Amino acid sequence: FLVQVVLVSPATPVVQDVAAHLATLLPKVVALLHESSERRQTGARTDHDDGRLKFKGQPELRLAHVDYLRGQYLEAEASLHKILAAGHEDVEAALLLASVFRRTGRFRQALTCLEKLERLDQSRKWYVEISKEKSLNLKHIAPKDLTSVA
Repeated sequence: FLVQVVLVSPATPVVQDVAAHLATLLPKVVALLHESSERRQTGARTDHDDGRLKFKGQPELRLAHVDYLRGQYLEAEASLHKILAAGHEDVEAALLLASVFRRTGRFRQALTCLEKLERLDQSRKWYVEISKEKSLNLKHIAPKDLTSVA
């Protein structure tokens, strides 16, 4: 599987950062989907309660990513709430949760989650992703309604 990222506009530092990030993420996503497909085909062990795939030795966040990529947003959300309820300030889990909120039409919840996330010191390296997610959510909220978000 070959993926090429081609920039068609002038390469600003932000565009270069995003392209570099995509170049590192795409192979991981492809590998994750491939692994999930292989495990399903070879009879991977499943949880008898809900039939979801269990990846031995893998964190709950990985399952949430797989569910998200499959469009199983409610399952992904349940896993992410479990991670965040454990008291971890997990930026990646919170960012994915904001994406789940957006995908399920809960734009205000997504913005609230992103605003809390921005206040964490650990979120600095996720600045581009958080900004992009915020802009995707803001498209769906009327400007007059923005004062009630938070």
